[in-house]
Amino acid sequence: MATSGSDVDGLRCATRSRHLEEALTATASTVRTWVLLEQPGSWPYRALETRGLPPGIGRDLAAKANRAGVRLVLVRRPGRSAPAASRSVFVAHAREINPWLATTVVAEPQDVLDLDFDAFAQGSTTGLDPVESPLFTICTHGAHDVCCATRGRRVAAAVAAAFPTQTWEISHIGGDRFAANLLALPLGAYFGRVPAEHGADVAAAVGTGRLALRYFRGRACHPPPVQAADWFARDRFGLELVDELSWSGTRPDGDVTVVAFRRGDNVAVEVRLRVGRAARPRRLSCHVEHEERPPVYDLLEVSSRGRTPLPTRSTST
Repeated sequence: MATSGSDVDGLRCATRSRHLEEALTATASTVRTWVLLEQPGSWPYRALETRGLPPGIGRDLAAKANRAGVRLVLVRRPGRSAPAASRSVFVAHAREINPWLATTVVAEPQDVLDLDFDAFAQGSTTGLDPVESPLFTICTHGAHDVCCATRGRRVAAAVAAAFPTQTWEISHIGGDRFAANLLALPLGAYFGRVPAEHGADVAAAVGTGRLALRYFRGRACHPPPVQAADWFARDRFGLELVDELSWSGTRPDGDVTVVAFRRGDNVAVEVRLRVGRAARPRRLSCHVEHEERPPVYDLLEVSSRGRTPLPTRSTST
């Protein structure tokens, strides 16, 4: 049962969100292309302003990323690590069909300025080395929100114990109040409120092409209403495999949003939902003072048609 307003106002954002029974559904940041730069050490609130980067490089990198429409974030290995002689750079193109992940190594952070961000945004690796295994990135950006540090570090350590070469801590990716947050690339699959004891299971599922729906926030390639509809359809029909459902279109129907999907070659799935706002405003992060009413998505109907009937189960709340 949700806790009353007077009982949650003094809580950290992740605890407050849980007490308010805020849904994880449709809360993934909408991002198509990611550039991840290895930067050990601590990160300030604005990660690219870290003193670990040469003066002005963070500003130049941010400007380059903004012009190309890509998301630039910092990553580091879990635990304390000294600056390396060279740094890994990863590029993830998180489109729905055939997402890809590629990497290179740079001698200096400023060398990232020579990479073709515009080509990355268009879906080209431009000569980078392909990466076949997914990356598991966990937000531990404590200077941005303490919940990410206190909850994220435990999850990062647990995932790294199972997947040491695939696991990285990452700077702010959105949704502090859902900490601990795990972002799997190149799928662009967000998972929230991941407990340390289940972190490796969430990562292992992604490695086999599955989504842990209990913690699933959405895919970064989908706009929020599609993220919501995707979750409702998967939950209704038990579709945990990533490739079992693909988005085919969205249309308005009065005040209702209708989202269409395909399951395989012969089953069409349609989700009807209404987009509104939370009844009660709340602070969306520990560091903000103002309150907002985040979007909410009310499921009206999930239907399917095609040669192969789909089993149904009750939609989780």
